Amino acid sequence: MISKNQTYEFFATCGRGLEGLLASELKALQNSRVRPLQNGVAFFGTLDQGLRACLWLRTASRVLLILDRVPARDGDELYRNLSKIPWEDHISASGNFAIDAFGTNKNLRNSQFLAMRAKDALVDRIRRKHGKRPDVQKQRPDVLVNVRLRGDKATIALDLSGEPLHRRGYRTQSPLIRAPLKENIAAAMLLSAGWNTPRIPHTPRIPHTSCILHTSRHPALDAGSLHSKQSCASASAISTNSFLLDPFCGSGTIAIEAAMIASDRAPGLLRDYWGFNGWLGLDEVTWNRLLDEADDRADQGSTILSESTPIILANDNNPKVLQVAVESAKRADLAKHIEFTASDIAKLKRPEHLKEGSGKTGTLATNPPYAQRLATEDQLSILYKGLATTIKEFNIQTAALITPDNEVESYIDAVIGEEPSKRIPTMNGPIEADIRIWL
Repeated sequence: MISKNQTYEFFATCGRGLEGLLASELKALQNSRVRPLQNGVAFFGTLDQGLRACLWLRTASRVLLILDRVPARDGDELYRNLSKIPWEDHISASGNFAIDAFGTNKNLRNSQFLAMRAKDALVDRIRRKHGKRPDVQKQRPDVLVNVRLRGDKATIALDLSGEPLHRRGYRTQSPLIRAPLKENIAAAMLLSAGWNTPRIPHTPRIPHTSCILHTSRHPALDAGSLHSKQSCASASAISTNSFLLDPFCGSGTIAIEAAMIASDRAPGLLRDYWGFNGWLGLDEVTWNRLLDEADDRADQGSTILSESTPIILANDNNPKVLQVAVESAKRADLAKHIEFTASDIAKLKRPEHLKEGSGKTGTLATNPPYAQRLATEDQLSILYKGLATTIKEFNIQTAALITPDNEVESYIDAVIGEEPSKRIPTMNGPIEADIRIWL
């Protein structure tokens, strides 16, 4: 049985190269025994801490609750060992589930067969206990089971995220946006560049009395809640004299993530589906408390951001694409914190309120067009010259770019005066790219 105070093993997955950032996030959430591994970070904590990780992690892809590790040399051994897991404590006989299966060995050569044997063990166990079995549902199941085979052993977990955590719930779909930057990659760029959550004073308030599970909420519509005494704030806060610029904003992901970080908004606050929505082990009181805390922090953070915090600028040369970004920012309830402009990179000018003498220093974070997407080398050269001009025009002190093109570095080095302080190899969709940081 799931216990509120028991310590469990979790595994937060992430994209290649983001393990260190994710480990830092987990430490900031006060999780114990954080251990970075390939494509993820193992950590240990209570169920409260696992749910908090789902809600607050910005660079993670998924959060898995490890149930067991079992021998699985073939289908029969996998079936026998999975039949020992008390699935009736996790999945209702009248509910539904799905299984994500990964990996093969010499006897289990097909992930579909792996999933089928796992499914058989699960439903047969529950049928023996209750006389009926849950259904399989591929889309948004009540519970998502993760089975990962490595050699002759299988790791069995519950996928608490249900869907990838980069799906924050604010993105506006449009055929104009063909390859949007993933939200967790944008967050990784920003955190790498030191764009960190501000310290916001926390004052406890009267908690909600309702214990109903919130499956769809909007932070702007829910006021007055219990505030967390813990903070996800990192050691260095965003200065009130800072601003952020994305000159190639596209769908607006970087600017929206920047506003989300600056306003202390939990990245999972808008999501309406989780892999634990129908999980029998969920403590709804705990989850609602975490949502209330996140709501309250977002309210306070938005107020502070409106009054005295950084300016966030998002620019694109395509007005139609820019409108998609505006709509996404509105859905995130963050449009009021972002200034959108439509301009060619070479003509982009620093606005009056950010003129030299204002005391504001700038961070540039962007996902520029790549050589693969441009017709000629001349176009690439013109684009990077424009980017260098913009960095000089805005007096940018810190820059973060994700690109596979090494040519960009010489242009930025020339205006910033130094080479990148770090390069993080990762993936931008199907393209191998580096997050390049000038600090």
